Order: sequence, then structure tokens, then C-alpha cells
Amino acid sequence: MPIRDDNRLTRIRVPWVTWGLIAAAILCFLVQLGRQGEALEEALAFRVHGFQDSLLDPAVWPGLLGHVLLHGHLLHLARHLIVLAAFGDNVEDALGHLRDALFLAFSAAAARPSG
Repeated sequence: MPIRDDNRLTRIRVPWVTWGLIAAAILCFLVQLGRQGEALEEALAFRVHGFQDSLLDPAVWPGLLGHVLLHGHLLHLARHLIVLAAFGDNVEDALGHLRDALFLAFSAAAARPSG
């Protein structure tokens, strides 16, 4: 049975941003499990020293936004995806696609990575 709620979408038909984020997180997790996992983790690692250099430096952005796609284990990924599946479409419906994408990007940039 799929995870869903009784809140119907009123402003959007399909929560593309939410589905895209779910797909990206699953894809990143599968890559982490494979041989290229270390390279992905290195590319998306959050580095505080990057902020001292410049936020205009393109090398800073993958870690600033991408670290939220990295998960330590399957339960960690599942827990995040359950919450995203349950609430993400409603937030996207309330904000619209573009504002939801910007909200998620700013949230990722403001988040402190664990570990």
C-alpha cells in the first residue's frame, strides 16, 4: 500500500519537485552502495572552509546543496523518504513548484550535516 494522506492537491497536479527529490535521494544511495560511492560522497561533501573562499565559487555549490542527498544506511534513507512522501506533496501544493524547489534549496544550504 503506498504512503498517502487524505489531503488532495488543489494547485498542482503532480508534485514533480517532491518526486524528483525522492528519485535523486534513491539514486544517490544506490551509487553510494556501488563502487563509485566514495567519489559521490567526496563530490557532495559539505565543507565549511568552502564558505571562506567564496559562495560564488562553483565548486562550493555541490556540497552546499548536495549533502542532503547522502544517507548513512537504508533506515536513514527510508525515514527521510517516508516523511518526504507524506508531507512533500502538500508543501509543494501550497508553495508551487518553483517556490518549493527554492525552499528545499535554501533548507539544504542552511542545514548542518550530521556526522
